[in-house]
Amino acid sequence: MNIQAKFKTDHCHSEYFLAAKSYRMSDFLHHFEKIKVKDQAIANYLEEIGIEKWSCANFSAIRYNIMTSNNVESFNNTTRDARKYPITTLAEFLRYTLQTWFFKRRTLAIESNKPLPTKIEKKLEDRIEAAKTLIVQPLSHYEFYVMDGDRDGQVNLQTKTCSCKRFDLTGLPYTHALAATLSRRINPYSLCSWYYTVDVWLCSYAETIYPVGNEEELDVPDDISRRMVESPPYKPKASRSKTKRTKSKEEKIIMQRHCSCCSGKGHNRVTYTYMILTTLNK
Repeated sequence: MNIQAKFKTDHCHSEYFLAAKSYRMSDFLHHFEKIKVKDQAIANYLEEIGIEKWSCANFSAIRYNIMTSNNVESFNNTTRDARKYPITTLAEFLRYTLQTWFFKRRTLAIESNKPLPTKIEKKLEDRIEAAKTLIVQPLSHYEFYVMDGDRDGQVNLQTKTCSCKRFDLTGLPYTHALAATLSRRINPYSLCSWYYTVDVWLCSYAETIYPVGNEEELDVPDDISRRMVESPPYKPKASRSKTKRTKSKEEKIIMQRHCSCCSGKGHNRVTYTYMILTTLNK
């Protein structure tokens, strides 16, 4: 989804990101109303593709603060040049790339001496420092009202929720929840989602990816070795191989014609002249 490329404008850029990253529903509605005021067409487009797909406040599950599309874009960029090679070379490139990634990440997870990965650990430490300045008012054994000088937050440590919604949607305690844990001397790691831990990180890359090895030494089953691999049933086009990915429906951009005579949209110089002649004949 690229609003700037589709609508050829960036005047709603800041409002869009503020709306997308808002965790409170009230904040989202506030910023989305600004988008409607600035450009109703952009607001309609965002509603058509589904607000729950890009808005944190409207997402029904836990996001873990990770955009999965970033991984896809990164992988596409990594394999861009390799797509020009024969299929066997491309397959070997993918295998070697994954082998390297798995080994590096598995090594980092093994060498880690903290419960959380380095980036998550740094984020948690920064939030703990910020939480030390907040005022905590106990409501019950598990509930707290935390004052931050702005919107404040009501925390429930038992259900791991907060009225600011950051804790709920990311699975990682925010300053309100951390301030409550500090007041009760609770280990902040106990509030972190299991998916953020080093153990899960290590499990994700636990498998070892091996090279194919010498083809002559491979033990190939008879039913596989007897199979005949034939050419594709279609004739390839006499053109360069496609290297760029196919854009999704939401990303496809409909280009508008621009007139070099009047600088208008929806027509070109030829049809503009025809429009003038038609008007004069009337």
